[in-house]
Amino acid sequence: MKKRILLAGCMMIALLHVELTGSTNRPENPYAPELMMASSHEGDTPADANVSETWGAPPQDTIPLQDRTGNFLHDTSQNPFDLHDPAVVEQTVEYDPETGNYIITEKIGNDYFRPPTYMTFDEYLEYRARQQEQNYFQLLSGASGERGSTGRLDPLAKVDIGDQMIERLFGGTEVDIRPQGNIDLTFGVEFNNTLNPTLPERAQRQGGFDFDMAIQMNVDGKIGEKLKLNTNYN
Repeated sequence: MKKRILLAGCMMIALLHVELTGSTNRPENPYAPELMMASSHEGDTPADANVSETWGAPPQDTIPLQDRTGNFLHDTSQNPFDLHDPAVVEQTVEYDPETGNYIITEKIGNDYFRPPTYMTFDEYLEYRARQQEQNYFQLLSGASGERGSTGRLDPLAKVDIGDQMIERLFGGTEVDIRPQGNIDLTFGVEFNNTLNPTLPERAQRQGGFDFDMAIQMNVDGKIGEKLKLNTNYN
């Protein structure tokens, strides 16, 4: 009886020892918060670790944009990703009779969005002429203007190149064309009768109309004061 009790006690002690030893070597819960935080930093480089410790550096633009320094008339930015100024910005160009300059303003409501600038009268005229020339050549090249459903330039669309540009190119807008000359027209009938018995009677008689026309024409044309045309046809 004592041996049985001793044997049962030894077995219970052995089982308790195995249980305690296994619990100390058992891996901890892999989903514990401290383990997850540690595993998230195992693959970080020193730079990433610094970023995470300082709450992250501000992101860099993929396509950096540069703000213009002048007024909107001299904005030469061709970046397609730049949306430019919103529609709420009111851009105006007003003539100041006291100074003779053009005042360029950009406002949002009653507040200035950018500091106002100015252009002299000659500078503004030069800008307008340059802009009209650019728009005209873009229209001719098909870059802008009236287009059909195929996206091509409509050759019958009205092309307005502006009176100011015509005056600069031709020295005026007046078109004067004066044709002069005469046309002589001679009308006649030609008939031939050949007496040849070897030919049929219809072949012996041939006839037809005879026209003789002489044209003498002189065209004098003038566009403005710089372009003069003179054409002769004889």
